[in-house]
Amino acid sequence: MNRRTSFTLAAILLLMLHMLFAPPVQAVGPNGSYIHDETGALSGQEISALEANMSKQGIKLNVLLVASIGSQDIASYSEQLFSDWGLASDEGLLVVDDGIGEVWLQLPIGSTLESALYAADDLRRNDPVASFLEQRFFPKAGEGNYYAAIEETINGLAFYLDSYKSQPTKGTNGAASVPRSEGSGLTMLIMIAVLIIVGAAIIIFAQRAKRKRVKSLLLQLEDRYEKRSAELHKLNYEMEEIKKFSMGKSRDIIGDVEDDLYELLQQMSRYPEQLRAWQQLAPSQLQKTEASLHDMSRALNDIEHSIAELQSAVDKYKNIEAAATELLRQRQESFAQGKKALLAISTDAETTLRALFDRQTEIEALLKDIEAALAFNPIEASTRLNAEEAKITSWVEDVNMYEHLIEALRKLPQHIEQTKQKLDTLVSNEGLTLQEISPYQWFDSMNGQLLTIERSLKIGDVPTARECANRIEHWLSTALSDVTRSISARDANIEHIRALEQALQELKSQRMAKAQQSLSLTKQQFDAAHWQEAEQELEQLPQQIAQIEQQIKLSCQYNDAKTQRYLEAESILQEAQNKVNELEAFCLELEQLHHELESSLQQLIHRVAQEKSGFDHVRSNLNSHNLQMHGGMADAHMRGLQLLNGIEQQLASRPIMLDGMTEQLKYVQQYYTQFHQMAAKAIADKQARERAEQERLRQLAQIEMMRRMTNQNRRNNGGGFGGGGFGGGGFGGGGGFGGGSRGGGGSFRGGGSRGGGGSFRGGGSRGGGGRFK
Repeated sequence: MNRRTSFTLAAILLLMLHMLFAPPVQAVGPNGSYIHDETGALSGQEISALEANMSKQGIKLNVLLVASIGSQDIASYSEQLFSDWGLASDEGLLVVDDGIGEVWLQLPIGSTLESALYAADDLRRNDPVASFLEQRFFPKAGEGNYYAAIEETINGLAFYLDSYKSQPTKGTNGAASVPRSEGSGLTMLIMIAVLIIVGAAIIIFAQRAKRKRVKSLLLQLEDRYEKRSAELHKLNYEMEEIKKFSMGKSRDIIGDVEDDLYELLQQMSRYPEQLRAWQQLAPSQLQKTEASLHDMSRALNDIEHSIAELQSAVDKYKNIEAAATELLRQRQESFAQGKKALLAISTDAETTLRALFDRQTEIEALLKDIEAALAFNPIEASTRLNAEEAKITSWVEDVNMYEHLIEALRKLPQHIEQTKQKLDTLVSNEGLTLQEISPYQWFDSMNGQLLTIERSLKIGDVPTARECANRIEHWLSTALSDVTRSISARDANIEHIRALEQALQELKSQRMAKAQQSLSLTKQQFDAAHWQEAEQELEQLPQQIAQIEQQIKLSCQYNDAKTQRYLEAESILQEAQNKVNELEAFCLELEQLHHELESSLQQLIHRVAQEKSGFDHVRSNLNSHNLQMHGGMADAHMRGLQLLNGIEQQLASRPIMLDGMTEQLKYVQQYYTQFHQMAAKAIADKQARERAEQERLRQLAQIEMMRRMTNQNRRNNGGGFGGGGFGGGGFGGGGGFGGGSRGGGGSFRGGGSRGGGGSFRGGGSRGGGGRFK
């Protein structure tokens, strides 16, 4: 069987299966849906749910909801609509007239749905369709819930249809039906043959697909092997070049990579022979090696990962070598520039510069050693270069600094003289006696420092020369700063003394009085625990003010031109300022004490009122539901109110202790929470009992109404097939939910139809039925 023949066979088999098992075409309403709502009583979601239920139950029921069908009776209207829509023999039609509250169920004569209803034992024999509607449609429709009524109708039809199918097949007249066909056995053989052919075709296609997949996998393995082999040879070449010059730590690192690389080469050498063997196999034999092909694929994945790791190690080694080479080049270049500059300095300055030349010789030898090691041991060379980089850099910086220090040595004597002249001028103009500063103490030592700089530069000791130059600059800056700071402190002290005296005057005349007034009001209304500590501090306030006044007086003496202890006076004034700030903050806090306590008191009063209102509201809610407090509920209510009454008495008395009442309110809140939760539960339980009682009464009323309706129907029907009613005697009957109409009819399409219906609205009449609205 070639490929084209297999494909043709499969296509024919699929076409036969489709023709055998394709579902029949169904006839639905004009809009392609089973549900047609012209009243808007159903939402789009409800329509979808009903149709989904029909599909699930296997029921084909067309439903029409209209506001009114006019003057035509519902029986003839339904029969005509059944014919106009061209409904199939396994479909039904449910027509609902919302205006007058009538419903009609039209079923094809002899259909399975009709037979299922007529065979039901719990439906009235003379009119099972109307009886079915009374049980399934009327209850929910009478409440205005069309969705639930239609859903219950669908479920009811499905129930009776399943019950009917589970019984021995009978006709409408009770006789056993005729067997389907003598060709059933032949059909079963044909279906078995078709399944065998289809199974064989599937197996053939599966075998072809597997062979193709295995062949593709083999080609992929060959391609992957070639790529991995090329990568390994490239890596091996790089390793051979590195090994020629590696030694020391670098050789150790490369040795580990070399061992792993050797193992990979050994492993890869086994694969070419295996691949050639697989290439020579026939497709059927190659198909059996799929597991081995997958094993090699996983092995190549591992090799690919190992090659990537080894390549990363080699690249890291080469990067270290490249970075060390670049850093060495930079240091050699800067060393060469420093060497050139040093040669020029030694020629111009006519000096030996022994220290710089000794360091130059040492660094030059160091760079040569690192350069030699770099070719064979880049790891060690890089480590040593990084360790010695500071030595090389500092030598280059010292060479570059040498000329700057020569210039500084030339200018320093003049700078020293100029600074001394500035100091003399300031001291003379400001009349300073230098009682607490010594700006001239370093000038005698500066000449020795200048000589040290000169000697150090001659021998090339740049660090020592730089240190001495920086020391002189620091001495000069400090001497000038001390004098200017002393003058500034003297002038600032005068303003500071004036500000402190003004602050003390305001503190004694205003702040202390306000604080005392606030304290007096607090003592009259609140407990000593709220103000006793503040009162003690207020009593010490005059003593603290006296101490500050003594500090101000002493600072005035120190700031006098005769004493000239300006910096010390500045320190005393700052200490006095800190104390004044603390006293001002204390007075301000004391001024706010009464206001804060009064605010807390009002908050407590408001909270007490809220809690009492909460208890009253819950109690009123209980009364409105005719519930009495008892047990834990009454206890929580009583304890909460007792605490609230106690708090109110404390608030009305004097002095007031706020802290205790705040704690008591926490317990009140706990009692209120218990009371509220218990009351809510009691109300909820009572409402649940009332709802249960209402539901029980509703069910009893419904049962009584159904009983009365049954008795009325029995009196009205009086026997007969298709008894009297609205529409005359037809091959069907109906009943009303509290009276209604009945009728009969037939469909002239598909052998005719029967139906039954009635009114599902409340009210009604005895006897012949009719409309109630």
